[in-house]
Amino acid sequence: MSVSGELTEPAGIDELKLLVRRDPLAARLQRALTSHCGVAPGSRIVVGFSGGADSTALLVLLQAILERRDSQLSHLVAVHVDHGIRIESAQEAGHAVEVCGRLGIEVDVRKVELTETAGNLSEQARIARYRSLSAAAQEHRCGYIATAHHAEDRFETMLLALCRGSGVSGLSHPRWTRPLETKRLIRPLLACSQLDLRALCDRISLRVIEDPTNLDTSTARGMLRQQVLPLLEKRWPGASFRASSAADRLFAAASALEQVIFERFGPPDSEHWTRAAFREVDHEVVVAALRRAVASKGAELSSVTEENAFSVRLSDAAFAVCDHLRHRRTFEFAQGRIQLVVESDDVRIRQAD
Repeated sequence: MSVSGELTEPAGIDELKLLVRRDPLAARLQRALTSHCGVAPGSRIVVGFSGGADSTALLVLLQAILERRDSQLSHLVAVHVDHGIRIESAQEAGHAVEVCGRLGIEVDVRKVELTETAGNLSEQARIARYRSLSAAAQEHRCGYIATAHHAEDRFETMLLALCRGSGVSGLSHPRWTRPLETKRLIRPLLACSQLDLRALCDRISLRVIEDPTNLDTSTARGMLRQQVLPLLEKRWPGASFRASSAADRLFAAASALEQVIFERFGPPDSEHWTRAAFREVDHEVVVAALRRAVASKGAELSSVTEENAFSVRLSDAAFAVCDHLRHRRTFEFAQGRIQLVVESDDVRIRQAD
C-alpha cells in the first residue's frame, strides 16, 4: 500500500467540509443523484469506500450533500471490504476506519475470504465485494449502494466493448444505476473526471491509498488506463467526459432498439417467428434480435476470438433469415448447444438434442 497526501487534523475538519461544500463537484453530484440515479428524498446510502482517491472524493462529497439543509439524503454509511488479497489489506482497512472517524462518518469494515484455486481472483473479489455491499445495505436499512466509477472508467469499458465487437447496449455500460439484489446500485460520478476527483482530495489535503493493481499493464484495463487513455486525453482533452456523455445517448438508443425488437419479435424467450417479419427491418436490427434470442438460451462468450466468430455467424444467419431461398439451414452457437433453424417460411431457435 502506498499513501499520498496528509490527512487534515481534527481541528481542520470544519474547514475541510466547507471546502467540499463549495466545490463545483458537490453540485454536479447532487444533480446526478436526482436526474440520473433517481435518489428520492430521505434516502439512506451505503458507499463503497476503498480509501482510494475516487471513493474518498465520493465519500466527502456525499457527506457535504447529507449535511445540507435541503439534502435528499438522510443517512450515510461507508463500507470498506477487506479482500485479504494483498498483505497491506489490514492497513488499508485501518486507514478507512481512521478517515471515517475523523470525518465523523459511520464505517463498516467487512472481511471476505477468497479461494486462489477457484478461478479468476479479481472476479471473485468483485463478486464478494458487491455481496458485502448488498448485505451491509440490508443491515443498515439503506436503499442505495454508491460506487465511485467515473468518466474514465466508462471510457475504458467502452473501448473494451468496441474491441470485443459489442453492440450498442454493451457500449452504454457502466450505467448510472442498476438493481443489486434488493437494492439499487448507483454510480453518481460517471460525469466526473478522475483527475477532478484526485484534485479535490489534493485541495483538502486528505490522504488516499494508491492501489498498485491500477498500475498493472498486463491487464486490459491496466493497459488502457496507463498507456491509452492518457494519450487520448492529451490529444483530445475532456475525451473521457464526452465518451461518458455518448454512453448515455447509446443507452437511449439501446433502449429504443430493445423496444422495437420486443414489439416486433416478442419477449426474449420467444422461439418461433415468421421470416417475413425479419424482412421488414434493417439488417442490424435482425442481428440484434437474433443475438437476443441466442443469449436467452444461455450462450456465453469468454474471449474476443469467440465473440468474433459468434458475430460472423450471427450476421450469416441474419442474411439467411432475410433472403428468399427456401431450403432449410441450421446455424449452431455455443459449441452446437443452440441451433437457429431457418426454414422455408419460419425461423426457430432451440436447444440441440
